[in-house]
Amino acid sequence: MCHLVIGTPRILNGIVWPGDDEDEILYRLIRERCNTPFLKEWLSFVRKSGLCKSYYVLGNQRFRVVEPRFEHMGKPFALWICDGLKKGQIAIPGAAPGPSRLDRRGELEDYLKSFAPDLARKIQAICAPLHTASDQNDPKTEELLRKPFPAQAAVAQGLAKSLASRHMAFLVGEMGTGKTLISLLVAHLMLGDNYRVLVMCPAHLVGKWQREIANTIPGAKPRILKSWREAASILTRGKPAGRLFYIVSKETAKLGYVLRPAVLERHGGLFCPSCGEPLGSARKTRFEPFTKDDFKNRNSRNSFCGECGNALWTADAKGPRKIPAADFIKKRLPKGYFDLLIADEMQDYKGRTAQGIAFSTLVRKAKK
Repeated sequence: MCHLVIGTPRILNGIVWPGDDEDEILYRLIRERCNTPFLKEWLSFVRKSGLCKSYYVLGNQRFRVVEPRFEHMGKPFALWICDGLKKGQIAIPGAAPGPSRLDRRGELEDYLKSFAPDLARKIQAICAPLHTASDQNDPKTEELLRKPFPAQAAVAQGLAKSLASRHMAFLVGEMGTGKTLISLLVAHLMLGDNYRVLVMCPAHLVGKWQREIANTIPGAKPRILKSWREAASILTRGKPAGRLFYIVSKETAKLGYVLRPAVLERHGGLFCPSCGEPLGSARKTRFEPFTKDDFKNRNSRNSFCGECGNALWTADAKGPRKIPAADFIKKRLPKGYFDLLIADEMQDYKGRTAQGIAFSTLVRKAKK
């Protein structure tokens, strides 16, 4: 297997081959291995300060090795550079003469006020917006049954442009900013008249999503998927007919077996099936053992053993199994079946939890 690497290769251990520019190699080593901003004009200061060492390779006088010191005389490289700037031993080309504004000590708020214009220019250069409030919006914005505010429309336009070249995008905002409306506008801008959109949200928001879709997207057909059977009913061949929205709660997406307590009963007490320690809650001065009443419902107190940390609940093979809708979608629906996946309350789907795994399954079945 051959790998083609395009670009400037890394310097190999600072070796200066015959005909190489030693200053160029030292400069590139510092830039590659150190996060401190550095200019090539400061190399003479680095050499005079003892911040680098240069020596011949043992046994071969033709080759030299140059190596920067990122800590010298107990002082890190960055501090040497800062001191050099303060003492005037090195300078930033184009910098105004006189004392630096960095010399004024203060709180973070003072720093932000002092450097606000510089920070704004830097942010604008790095994070150029795809759409601004002064840009013209897509005419399809006016087709919505509910008209978004100008700020909401501008955000939706930017998200749609981002998704045109990326697989995913994040919409972050406070409560009441209209994230639901903005996400629906994004779907309307990106997709045509025939598409499938899957919405994953908490159970208490399922009805809200259904109402908002019906009241916002003209001709939309929102449908709540309450079980894997309903997920099976949406499986159709060919392209979608109409603006189809499917809503699944995060709980329905990850449902599995009904759980039952896995504790051991001995001599009238309850014990952990893993370590055998008695189960209960420790108070300041006493230990209160659990009873069967404490295991009527699963909660944070009775989910895990306080001694070994193992689970105190297990799958009930005799009870009805609630097949996760995400499992059916994973096995039966083709990749890219949904044109867009909208995940509400995204922070709930992180990590290798049941909800997180269900979310990752749905992501693989959506184009965006």
